[in-house]
Amino acid sequence: MFDFEISRVKLRVIVENSVYRSGFWASHGLSIFLDLVDSDGDVYRVLFDTGNDGDVLLHNLELFKIDVNDLDAIVISHGHYDHTGGLPKLVEVMENKIPLFLHPDALNEKFAMRKKLRYIGNPFNKAFLEDHFHPILTRKPMQVVHSVYVSGEIQRDERFYYTQGFYQKVNGELKPDLIKDDLALVINMENGESLVITGCGHSGAANIALHVLNTFKPQRITALLGGLHLEWIPKDIREANWEKLKTLPIKYYSPMHCSGPTIVSY
Repeated sequence: MFDFEISRVKLRVIVENSVYRSGFWASHGLSIFLDLVDSDGDVYRVLFDTGNDGDVLLHNLELFKIDVNDLDAIVISHGHYDHTGGLPKLVEVMENKIPLFLHPDALNEKFAMRKKLRYIGNPFNKAFLEDHFHPILTRKPMQVVHSVYVSGEIQRDERFYYTQGFYQKVNGELKPDLIKDDLALVINMENGESLVITGCGHSGAANIALHVLNTFKPQRITALLGGLHLEWIPKDIREANWEKLKTLPIKYYSPMHCSGPTIVSY
């Protein structure tokens, strides 16, 4: 049974591929800062991902006048550099150890094959996390703060995701990576709806929405926002996602980061 008691959410996009205001810096990646207030008036602050570049992360946090020492928790969506690269710089300005949530596979070495094999994983290891945070590794849904959860591994229908070309090292052996560490953040609102934030959406946007609806059982998804990774995948999988999403109770979409510049045409 999951609680639905968040009354207000203030969401600030700290790192994204583009910027809308002079002074902020853009960088290929994603980081979102959330101020959350529950029905009792208690306030929680969560950072979802840290972008690709620590200098960009800290610069934009400063412009927003955000004190990272007010954070209650950090959530890492998956183990790719554009979502984890800012973490080493972030710890330089943090004074306290706080919980950091991620999937165990996010700590594996990650690679992508384009014209050649290249490293796309974390700039840190488990020892680094243990030195600076209280790391919480989970494959299952878990509460981050009151009425806010990590999704756990996304239940997948193969029609809606595409992970070819991704690899990870497991026990020193290079293997295809299904990116099972792809986690979403689920914010359960007091009106019975859920706000869903994705990192890259490697599990498939439709799979993520279905997983939230089936697992957390909201009346509706208020918004599905974040990276949707639907631009550079086969057309049949992209269109299958959108056709399924049209049938689901989702009020708003906000494609970001890796969603692609033309995805709004859908």
